[in-house]
Amino acid sequence: MHRVLCLLLLVMCVSLVSRAQDGDSLVIKVTNSSHHPLANVTIELLKQDSSLVKVVVSDSLGFVRLPSLLQKSFVVRGSLIGYASAVLEINSSNKKECELVLVAVEKSLQNLTIVARRPFIELRPDKTVVNMEAGISNVGTTAMEALEKLPGVSVDKDGNISLKGRSGVMVMLDGKPTYLNGAELAALLNGMSASQISQVELMDNPPAKLDAAGNAGIINIKTKKNTQRGFSGTLNTSYGQGYYPKNNNSLSLNYRSGKWNVFTNYSFNYNGYFSRIYALRTYFQRDGQTVASLLEQPSFLQGSMASHSLRTGADYTINNKTSISLALSGLSFNREGSSNNPAYWMKGNRQVDSVIYTLSNNTTAWDNAGGSFNVRHVFSANRELTADVDMLHYRIHSDQFFENNAVLPRYYSEASRADIPTGIRILSAKADYTEQIESLKLEGGWKSSNI
Repeated sequence: MHRVLCLLLLVMCVSLVSRAQDGDSLVIKVTNSSHHPLANVTIELLKQDSSLVKVVVSDSLGFVRLPSLLQKSFVVRGSLIGYASAVLEINSSNKKECELVLVAVEKSLQNLTIVARRPFIELRPDKTVVNMEAGISNVGTTAMEALEKLPGVSVDKDGNISLKGRSGVMVMLDGKPTYLNGAELAALLNGMSASQISQVELMDNPPAKLDAAGNAGIINIKTKKNTQRGFSGTLNTSYGQGYYPKNNNSLSLNYRSGKWNVFTNYSFNYNGYFSRIYALRTYFQRDGQTVASLLEQPSFLQGSMASHSLRTGADYTINNKTSISLALSGLSFNREGSSNNPAYWMKGNRQVDSVIYTLSNNTTAWDNAGGSFNVRHVFSANRELTADVDMLHYRIHSDQFFENNAVLPRYYSEASRADIPTGIRILSAKADYTEQIESLKLEGGWKSSNI
């Protein structure tokens, strides 16, 4: 009995500490018209211009916790099948907790209209599926910008991706590992247009047939595939102007006839960016009151990213049980950045004592090419065999230059330069067999890779 009481007290303390640490976040309780909690409700956090900031899903008790609120006002929209969508306007200055009420749609069979439309988020037993085409706010964004809005996904300032707070996530393209992480993975996703993505699968507990990076989970990005007969094409373009311009373009061509399907996807993205950072450090004497010195660091960083990506291939259906496919892909990504970071050391009376200017210039050139061959054979409705051979080649070149110039009290200069070439070659082959025996599903496979 004492152990049970101690455990309950520990859980309550952890809950209170967690809530205190998230004091700047917004807690929303989603209920129906009888104020009973609703689970699995899709909650969208929107700016006043209706642009999407983040998507989350309510838990089993109907609660949702949104990240720290930086906007003065924004809109929360909730949706669930069988209920009318509800909208709530929030002012971050005086709202920390609120309730969102969804009203059930009255059932009537007098007039029946069937509309085929996939929901934005589908919750399945083994994964969460996000249908990107259902989210109009993804137009004109990169794959990285689209990912960081998804439920449970967070991206830090260095481009590292985590899923439900766990780092080391494996990112896959069409079910195939990218074998990349960190800055290399960020460059790949920043060079890919979100308009090329059909679905994103979020798996925090992936099945055994998929490679998992530790226990962090898998994010599988599925690109679009056209099933329309004949020739079809889609052209998307967008332009945005802030401090610097932003331009995203994509072209998709597809031809399907008989047993053949031939496709080509091309995208070009350009994005100018900048950051302003201001830091002021105050150092006190031992009394904790008298200012001994100050360090002021106003910084300005600017740069640009440009990328070209191409994916082309063909699918051939030998018969109603066997099909083969070949796909070729390529990416060229270039990023340039520079910064000017002065540091002013001052005495307690703010008299400048010394000044140091730090200048930097960084360029990254990224090129990769890959090929994939797949065979799929269906023995019956419950038995299937697939085999894949993948080849990838990444070539990365980074040039970094840093220079420190002291102006006061005397002139001093030092500089360093780094020339960092990287080459990665990957050859992978695997075969997977799946069989369904009544309620039991058996999976087995073989894989070999050389990196």
